[in-house]
Amino acid sequence: MTSPAAAVIDPRAAAARHDRILIERLVELVPTLIVLMTESGRNPPRFGYENAPVTVFNAHLITCRPRPTVEGNDQGPSRQPTYGTSGERRQAMQDLHVDQDQLRHQVRDKYRQVAVAPAGDYHFHTGRRLAKKLGYDQRALAELPDEAVESFAGIANPFTLRALEPGERVVDVGSGGGFDSHIAARLVGDTGTVIGVDMTREMLDKSRTVAWEMRVTNVEFREGLAESLPVESEWADVVISNGVINLCPDKKAVFEEIFRVLRPGGHVQFGDIANGRPVPEGALQDIDLWTG
Repeated sequence: MTSPAAAVIDPRAAAARHDRILIERLVELVPTLIVLMTESGRNPPRFGYENAPVTVFNAHLITCRPRPTVEGNDQGPSRQPTYGTSGERRQAMQDLHVDQDQLRHQVRDKYRQVAVAPAGDYHFHTGRRLAKKLGYDQRALAELPDEAVESFAGIANPFTLRALEPGERVVDVGSGGGFDSHIAARLVGDTGTVIGVDMTREMLDKSRTVAWEMRVTNVEFREGLAESLPVESEWADVVISNGVINLCPDKKAVFEEIFRVLRPGGHVQFGDIANGRPVPEGALQDIDLWTG
């Protein structure tokens, strides 16, 4: 596997303004990650965000420092929160003026609909047509049944900036109907393992059923939150995610969990959307705007 020192590039010098904003925010959120590469587009119509002042991006990050250990503790890395105390976290969420439980309820309800009625009318694109537009491998797509693809609602292709390697262990944060997890399972092969994590029961039911029907043995799907991943610390070689982190108000908690489950030197490959403009307080309080 490529070493961090050999792979790191600095895209800031040539990056467009909105790319620089994205990179600076990522580095601020996770100072122990290095941005290897990003690709983005302003309001690309294929994603369904034609009228939104957002940037759709695909990013490849790599952990570049070992986690600190607790002094006098030889049992391994510290499990203490990296980004502030729990009290500071609660205050930050109060400052954000959004009810996390209510937001999760609405996100679950939205993607419950996508699971049970994938052909419904949504503000975003879904399914096989979307996957083709995002550049997923056509042969892999053709080999997947409709049930594995129809509820896909990603905004990018996390596999374009770096190919997964055989034998790698992968965590898919917000795995939904399991499309990216199934693609990852094929890429890492029988010697690799994929864990998909999602909080919507209907999505989990669909992804598990597809895995069982396809007799895929190197992927499993667990119920959980992005802010509290049900995965062992330092288990993963790679964490992928596709259009999920923007739905989480406590993004620092999400990245902390990603960092926790990754081994030192592990990779983060994710696509998402970012807003490069200040968001009015009233908009931050409007949960309908969070969920689209």
